Amino acid sequence: MTLYEHEHIAFEIEHTKKLPFRLEDWIRSSLFVGLSIAAIASIRYEGFISIGSVFLWIIFFYGIRPLFQRWKRLQPLKYFVTNERLILFNTEQNEIEHSFAFTTFPEIHFNENLRNFGYIIIGESEPTFAHTGLKWGVNLNDYQLVLENIPEVRKVYQLLMVKVEAAKESKSKSN
Repeated sequence: MTLYEHEHIAFEIEHTKKLPFRLEDWIRSSLFVGLSIAAIASIRYEGFISIGSVFLWIIFFYGIRPLFQRWKRLQPLKYFVTNERLILFNTEQNEIEHSFAFTTFPEIHFNENLRNFGYIIIGESEPTFAHTGLKWGVNLNDYQLVLENIPEVRKVYQLLMVKVEAAKESKSKSN
């Protein structure tokens, strides 16, 4: 990993490599359990050429595949905080996937579960339940950039916010 001239790594944000499971995934899972039961019943009585087969493909592509892809994307990632930026580093490709300078840091949000684990969303956050115009329902889309499976996510979020505010304050003083 190549750092800037006066840059040094302050710390690495620890995270687990387990399947990142979110609130939306509980909703998605309950929906797909119902579809799975219907699919298995249909296949059992009508054979493999039935509507049950279509349900199983839907379950795979909209239920299981996104979870697997999220888990697969998480495996090679490491999160580093330097004195100047946040770095998302891919160890398999040995390159920086994303880098965010603290002086121009995007909007961030965090979600925490009861065990103090959670994730930090970098960029705009969409609500889980939404009602806009004629559309309403549950948002099952994955966010673009997320720091997943972080223990004590609130502390990490606060550390990032302190660094962002300090960088922006020092930038405004120098101008």
